[in-house]
Amino acid sequence: MPEASSDELDMRAAHLKADGHDEEFVERHRAMAARAIELLIQRRQRSAELSALHAIAGRLSALPDLGSLLQEIVDQARLLLRVDLGVDPVQWTLSQAASVA
Repeated sequence: MPEASSDELDMRAAHLKADGHDEEFVERHRAMAARAIELLIQRRQRSAELSALHAIAGRLSALPDLGSLLQEIVDQARLLLRVDLGVDPVQWTLSQAASVA
């Protein structure tokens, strides 16, 4: 479901005015529509984040040893946080990761 753009909200507000609704009514409904769109966007983002975490949990539970598990946690944290620590991932050790925390 695509979100309404600001222009679309303005057009709908103009239609409400043309139908005889007063300015206060129109602005109140425009603000409610904008808030609803904002909430939809936030919920979609939250859903995507939860789906990613679920997928990560599945991968983590399948790893055979502690070293692989911890490296996957570091890798996934970097992806989720969208950070590049400026280091070669091959050189990134668990002791270095612990010293950052």
